[in-house]
Amino acid sequence: MLEELSEYEFLNLFEKKNFRLLIQNKTTIHYGLIPKYLAYKNRDGEYSIRFFLYIDGNSIVHPNIYHYSFIWIKDNLNTKNSREDLNNAIELLIKQYKKIEFRLIDIKDLRTFSRYNFFIQLRYTYVKRTEDINYSYNVVKHYKRATSIYNLKFREEFDFKQIFQEQYDFLSKKEIRMKSKTFLFNYLKTLYDEKLISCFSVNNLEGKRLASGIVLINRDVDCGYFLFCSSLKTENKSAVNAFMYIESQKWLFENQISYFDYLGANYSNIAEFKQNFLPELKPYYILKYNRANAKLNKFKLTLKNIIKSCLNS
Repeated sequence: MLEELSEYEFLNLFEKKNFRLLIQNKTTIHYGLIPKYLAYKNRDGEYSIRFFLYIDGNSIVHPNIYHYSFIWIKDNLNTKNSREDLNNAIELLIKQYKKIEFRLIDIKDLRTFSRYNFFIQLRYTYVKRTEDINYSYNVVKHYKRATSIYNLKFREEFDFKQIFQEQYDFLSKKEIRMKSKTFLFNYLKTLYDEKLISCFSVNNLEGKRLASGIVLINRDVDCGYFLFCSSLKTENKSAVNAFMYIESQKWLFENQISYFDYLGANYSNIAEFKQNFLPELKPYYILKYNRANAKLNKFKLTLKNIIKSCLNS
């Protein structure tokens, strides 16, 4: 049985509140989406599968700026019962919604989704433990130049509007497609007000800002995500960038965050740059279900089996 719970009922199922749930009421206003808390109750009366979803009409959607979908599974699919429960829960979801999208990083067994004709796309991200101070030779060289020659300074910034404007202008110049400025600002400002975002800058001795960045902090999964980073075109840009990333990682470590997600692993130029910081390449998956496509695929498979049976008879 798939039950819809109130936010209070859902949160009480966990030992601590989850990051996505803390901010959902405000952020969904900007998306125009409806948050929904669903829990699958198994035959033992336990809520063994729990979903926090965004609903748009008859679809479960996944806003791009969110990193991963929230699906909690008892026993992490390590038992037959948990796999059966997930199978039953997904079967109920596809009966209720015509389109579904998930983005998963911690769930590796995707067989249930495959059986129900989800389209599965493999993606990657870069993750590094914040205590790990090993970097490539070039990064170390540029970082040493940043500290010993250029005397760069790293600091946390509290003028969110200014930092946001710098990131937006930087990406706009590169002709990177983004959502509307107002939409993106409102969303990120909500996170900032909830202390789920920190802003940083790199400055020279004269106080001129050479780079700035925005890091999303998710303490419930013990990780910081480097959402945006911009830097001026200067002769010491390589030193500035190395300094920004290493100092951001240090800040996360000093603030008891264990992991640093560099993001950007799916774009060749960005990936090559971030690989120099020696993070771990980690896979995640985008899953999409479309009821019309699923029916068509099922028909094609049935037809294929009929033809195969006729040829073998």
